[in-house]
Amino acid sequence: MKTQNNLAQLQQKQLENAMKFTQMAIDNTQRLLALQIETAKALFEEGARSTQALLAAQAPEEQLKLRQEFAQKSAEKIMGCINEIAQLTVKAQAELNRLVSEAITTGSQEWTQAMQSMGTNLPKMGGEDPMKAVQSAIDQSRAVLEQMSKMTTEAWQNMISGAQQQPGGKK
Repeated sequence: MKTQNNLAQLQQKQLENAMKFTQMAIDNTQRLLALQIETAKALFEEGARSTQALLAAQAPEEQLKLRQEFAQKSAEKIMGCINEIAQLTVKAQAELNRLVSEAITTGSQEWTQAMQSMGTNLPKMGGEDPMKAVQSAIDQSRAVLEQMSKMTTEAWQNMISGAQQQPGGKK
């Protein structure tokens, strides 16, 4: 009976982790949508002002200058939006990595304890204790996840740095 309770608790924790991941995805999606809406609205308003100024301009040189200014402002706004999206992505990736690492760490410990509490006499595999083999696999998986997380975060940060060094990027 205790084993069934342990397994039920583990399943409950897995469900809670899934809910955390889902909530994080929803929150980040809302942030990205708000940023995109804000950018689209600003571009639309700037486009309307630019159109009015173009209609009022008489000289072709003045119209050309206004078009260039609008294009420059639009490009800067879009680059700023891209930069903010990249920064949000880095933050979301870091949070996801933290949640996954936490879930793996606590989950592996709890599963190991549950298996040990079941009192099963699992046969030795090649002279090695099966629980040690499971723990070793979990540790290796965690190390791979941490390395992937580090590489992904570095890649996004390099992308942000590159975008900031581009003309029109935030410095």
